[in-house]
Amino acid sequence: MKKRWMLFLILISSFFLFGQDQSAMNYRGEMNIWGTTAMSYDSDLDIWSVIIQSDGDDDPSEYKFDDEVDWGEYTWGSGTTLLANSKTTAYHNGGNGLYNEVNNNYYIFTIYDVTDGTNTQTALMELSASPNTISSITEPSTVYQDLTQTITITLSGSKLTEEKVYLCYTTDDWVSRTNTEATTGSGSNWSVTIPKQNIGTNVRYYAMTTTVDEASWDGEEELFTIDHKYYQASPYSYTVSDHSNQTYHTIEIEGQNDFSTANERTDASGSGNYWWYTWDETNFYFALQQGALDEDLSSKWVILYIDTDPQINPTSGTGSTTGLAYTSQQADLPFSANFQFQWNTDGSTLLLKEYTTSWNDVTPHNMNVYLNSTSEFFEVKIPLASLDSPSLLYVCGNMLNELDGESMWAFSPDDVSSDDTDGNDKDLDSYWAFELNSEETPNDPGNEDHALPVTLSSFSAVFDGEVPMLQWVTASETNNAGWNVYRGEINDAAMSMQVNAELVEGQGTVTSTTDYQFIDLFSTDYDQTYYYWLESIDYNSHSEEFGPIALYIPLPYDENNNSPVAPVIYGLHQNYPNPFNPSTEISFTLDYSSTVSLNIYNLKGHKVRTLLIDEPVTKSQQYYHVWDGKDEMGIPCGSGIYFYQLNTTRESFNRKMILVK
Repeated sequence: MKKRWMLFLILISSFFLFGQDQSAMNYRGEMNIWGTTAMSYDSDLDIWSVIIQSDGDDDPSEYKFDDEVDWGEYTWGSGTTLLANSKTTAYHNGGNGLYNEVNNNYYIFTIYDVTDGTNTQTALMELSASPNTISSITEPSTVYQDLTQTITITLSGSKLTEEKVYLCYTTDDWVSRTNTEATTGSGSNWSVTIPKQNIGTNVRYYAMTTTVDEASWDGEEELFTIDHKYYQASPYSYTVSDHSNQTYHTIEIEGQNDFSTANERTDASGSGNYWWYTWDETNFYFALQQGALDEDLSSKWVILYIDTDPQINPTSGTGSTTGLAYTSQQADLPFSANFQFQWNTDGSTLLLKEYTTSWNDVTPHNMNVYLNSTSEFFEVKIPLASLDSPSLLYVCGNMLNELDGESMWAFSPDDVSSDDTDGNDKDLDSYWAFELNSEETPNDPGNEDHALPVTLSSFSAVFDGEVPMLQWVTASETNNAGWNVYRGEINDAAMSMQVNAELVEGQGTVTSTTDYQFIDLFSTDYDQTYYYWLESIDYNSHSEEFGPIALYIPLPYDENNNSPVAPVIYGLHQNYPNPFNPSTEISFTLDYSSTVSLNIYNLKGHKVRTLLIDEPVTKSQQYYHVWDGKDEMGIPCGSGIYFYQLNTTRESFNRKMILVK
């Protein structure tokens, strides 16, 4: 045996004797010179565990478990080599186990708590550095039936290459469960989106870290858990609600400031200047505190610009990107405004203007205002009906003086002016975005310049004779975590169902074009129209819906008698064998000469391999190509459904195949 210096890190967890068979468990082996290293007991998992950092290479290294410090009657060993990231049986009084040790790597040993004299299971996980712990998990306060819920899991440090983060959740009190790996995120923050659920559904969830794919857990995720927060007995949870139980804030317009300083006040440019925003079910409220409000002048204005049909590209809506002219001052706006509020400090003018082809007065506007000149506080109530009943608003505002050299100040947001300073004839380039049907805090910094996460260039669907295929293109993306896809048989998003099993991964923040492809594997009926919606979700769990688009599934017809017959996919043939491992043959025949490309896609619509690119083919000749089940880097692909697409100069063909391991 080699003598070594050792570094031991012990997983610490609560120690409970209730239901526990062993009062102690120890690791012994070559790594600790056959000394005694106490293991930690996790009462949630009923697992003993220890983390050990290697100080040298052994090939193999021996180990064993013991419930006493003196190698008493009860020990456990596998008697065989235990591969990293796998499990095996630990036999009572069995022979020493073996594993291959790499210098400086970290090894996590786990073993079920076990009664004396019986066999149990043990597992080994390997990491290149000290494993992370889970620092926090998102806890939503209210989740509605028409919203997905993105849960963010924060680790103690940047996720290691070997680490996997899973969110495990249930909607039936753990009768069944879904385990979803968090693949969206970076560094220490990773997220999983839980699909929309019905009203009243109680969703329970917890997070865990591991080095092992779910497919290899074999129902024993406890053995492969490095850290968790929390577990089935005491998980996080939320119950899905309808919108009827929302808490709105109704403001009395009487000059007393009953806005919330903590949740509704926002800074304005200049010292001691503030704007407030809030809403209830029928009204939008805002207020302003500023020294010039007590000056009784027709030339001093409070102005608020409002966009009631926000677009992905804020300036592409139906309104105007230019405000009204005030003498020589006319602001360019950061969005396409549909409405403009105007009030001057002498009270002679109170207007709500709407832009159609020009700015026109809304009559009656039914607004209420109140100026408390003593406290220099001005508040406003605008009925949502006067704004065409929006559910989402973009707003920005300022004060303006038409005389005395002319100027603009008290901007909201405070950096809305194009050069972040007060002055004459300023253009505006930032804004607040409010979802009026949520319990969102109005002054959340995330609402400022909260543009929708993507600029969508196109969204289309085709039926290739076998499955619906959706394609969409983004011109740019901002903090886009990914996409959900919904399908319905009527044009009503509330009656749609989610058809993607996992979040279609977004590109984060990019300014270049991104192409997406999604195959709908749910069954379809002939002679039926389906409606599709996209939902984009950013890293702050904000979402936006696009669509619908309609796709008609036609009856298949024979070319000669126009009568329904079994559908025939011309051109691209079914791969053989299917399912397959490790390789399969793909063949096709065209009735015209062309150049073709043949690509392989995974379920998320990501291209994993190009087999042919701009390859010339001859009319009526059959072509064969073998896919070896590997990606472009030569790495074997995992088990699952894949799609192969043949693109010609005239058309595209698509089919699916199954790779099994």
